[in-house]
Amino acid sequence: MLIKMEILILFKYIKTLILGKNKMNNENKFTNRLINETSPYLLQHAHNPVDWYPWCDEAFEKARIENKPVFLSVGYSACHWCHVMEHESFEDEETAKIMNKLFVNIKVDREERPDVDTIYMNVVQMLTGHGGWPMSVFMTPDKQAYYGGTYFPNKKRYNMPTFQEVLNSVSNYYHTKKDDINKNIKIITEQLKSMNQFKQSDSEISYQSIAKSITQLEGYFDYEHGGFGSKPKFPNTFNLDLLIRHYQNTKSKKYLDMVELSLKKMSNGGLYDQLGGGFYRYSVDEEWLIPHFEKMLYDNSVLIKQLLEVYQITKNDFYKNKAKESLDYVIREMYNSDGGFYSTQDADSENEEGKFYVWTPEEVKNILGEKNGSLFCDFFDINENGNFEHGKSNPQVLYTYEEFSKEKNMSENEIIEIIENSKKLLFNQRTKRIYPAKDTKILTSWNGLMLSAFAKGYQVLGDKKYLEIAEKTVKFIFDKMYKDELLLRSYKDDQAKFNAYLEDYTFFTNALIDLYQVSLKSEFLEKAILLNNKTIEQFWDNDNGAFFFTGKSHEELIVKTKEIMDHSIPSANAIALSNMIKISRLTENKDLDEKIETVLKVFSSTIAKFQSGVASFLCVVDMYLKPPSDLILVADDIKDIEEYLFKFASNFNPDTMIHFHDGKNMKLDIYKNKTKIDGKSVAYHCENFVCQKPIIID
Repeated sequence: MLIKMEILILFKYIKTLILGKNKMNNENKFTNRLINETSPYLLQHAHNPVDWYPWCDEAFEKARIENKPVFLSVGYSACHWCHVMEHESFEDEETAKIMNKLFVNIKVDREERPDVDTIYMNVVQMLTGHGGWPMSVFMTPDKQAYYGGTYFPNKKRYNMPTFQEVLNSVSNYYHTKKDDINKNIKIITEQLKSMNQFKQSDSEISYQSIAKSITQLEGYFDYEHGGFGSKPKFPNTFNLDLLIRHYQNTKSKKYLDMVELSLKKMSNGGLYDQLGGGFYRYSVDEEWLIPHFEKMLYDNSVLIKQLLEVYQITKNDFYKNKAKESLDYVIREMYNSDGGFYSTQDADSENEEGKFYVWTPEEVKNILGEKNGSLFCDFFDINENGNFEHGKSNPQVLYTYEEFSKEKNMSENEIIEIIENSKKLLFNQRTKRIYPAKDTKILTSWNGLMLSAFAKGYQVLGDKKYLEIAEKTVKFIFDKMYKDELLLRSYKDDQAKFNAYLEDYTFFTNALIDLYQVSLKSEFLEKAILLNNKTIEQFWDNDNGAFFFTGKSHEELIVKTKEIMDHSIPSANAIALSNMIKISRLTENKDLDEKIETVLKVFSSTIAKFQSGVASFLCVVDMYLKPPSDLILVADDIKDIEEYLFKFASNFNPDTMIHFHDGKNMKLDIYKNKTKIDGKSVAYHCENFVCQKPIIID
């Protein structure tokens, strides 16, 4: 049996090399199995001297046969330190020889396999007290991790062992300390299981939980620069979402002020691309000045939506303009013309982080001239000393137009014209630079988040191109990433792969509901109902309730995870709960109500214990606790009520469910006695099942 397996592995390896040669550039000295993958991150490593495998049974079987531990390296294409470790260690032939001799080496794109990433990141955090990418995990052939970390340098620095030292030490430990390893694995496995065991509780989730969380957020808030905590500083948009809702409930302006301060500081600071629009991942300082320059689809999706919501509340054009600039950026640089949004843009170009985005005064003045160049540099804090590396500056806005016009003793209109024209000239010049690499794979979950942003863009800005792009993307996902009645996770190079995870189903379903709410096109609601039913079928925990991260169609890993906490994207269980509540109200499906109650009971004790990190779930709780609010629009055709719908959308009404009713089909109780009046379209506003006087729409 072993001989047959070894022959099979050898055959597959030879086949891989043959296929690889067809793709290999003559300049490449090495080619490994990753050459046959579609992930840009994995393809970045396809010519390493390391004998990489993708995550597959073949790799673990090889490790078992040869009695070798497995080295798992997880990262993503826009990760700066992933590139550093690749250049230092994975491209180094001496290091690769050690890796190939002592380990079976597996490379994983965390964006394709969040299930693998989540499990082993939890292990790394248990072992080291921190996590991050690149993630480095050492495990047995049966996928049990026994050592891990993040970035390891190739030379002695940062008070860390070198990667070669780690490789030799961890391999020796595997072969000489099996009993110790097995004891540690047992402890790790028990901890992993306990992290994912949520038991139903009779304790109720109330506004008290939200109030406690708000109190914690006030304690973490940076009242000078906005945002939460100190450096490095992330947008933490879900916390801001909760503050927005709390402002809506209490009308206490201090909560809106916290949101506005954060969004203005981020949008005027270096976290925002002042020339091209869009937000970078996070800031290395407290003042939002110097970011890590990668741009992620998910960050921009939630920030765009948030800017538009604050515009609905404040009517301040600043937020509308930043949202529009960012939507334009996404269309220009992150959109596939066939439908679908790309994943990330790299931080680096020409092997330097941020090189594409930063400027010197000399560069600016060479393009704009001395007078306008000096004005531009003063306005955007571009100076001789620089605020970044090598004397270069990342633009940030220091003034309002009104303040700057007074300082320069010029009219505000003149200042606006000079600055806006200068931005266009510099942006056009920037396009001639070498662009950062782009990860062009299309992920269902991240596309769901961006679809919701485009739905909000159409609702608030009224530009039909946003709806058209969203419709095209929905069609693309169903045409290319939906097979055998199941969603798939990732698409690139005409290949869709990996069964979708809970976040893919829930974020995409949520987007379809959002698109129905802004367009009232029934096909969006029908598709949302279809996917919500599939979510329950695939991911529902029949024993304890709530949703697993992986479905029945997934491969079995060492533990089945169930999450409630937000990370860089919202909790998938929170969005699943939101979807069920909204669909229940839109369709009066009472079968969903029991599952809604179960999810609340499953996570109630966790919410009571941890008020931070669960903002998305608390936003849904806030919606659930409020009396139902419905707007029923009765008309022959959607076009008859479009103007009224846009007027209603000029205000922030996050929990009002909007229905389109032709006045004939009375299958829902809420539609009874809701008809046109004198042949004219009518709007019915209902709060807690009590309807106000109907409004005739001319």
